[in-house]
Amino acid sequence: LYILYFAIFWHLKSASPGQIAGHSAVMMADGRPPTLLEALKRAAIFVFTLLPFGVGGLAIFIGDKQTLWDKFCSSRVVE
Repeated sequence: LYILYFAIFWHLKSASPGQIAGHSAVMMADGRPPTLLEALKRAAIFVFTLLPFGVGGLAIFIGDKQTLWDKFCSSRVVE
């Protein structure tokens, strides 16, 4: 259910409710909003790497400073 929740928001609004409140959005590397399949892929990676102690988010401190879900999906969060 969490995967569908994030995927639908990222596809329709380009942001989750928290990102909307923070005035940021998810965009693909080429600057367009994610398609439904791209949003589903990003949401699945987000949920499964964030659940085990936030491991996917810790990747922001290594290398090119991107989270795992952004690296694998060629996406980024913009303000």
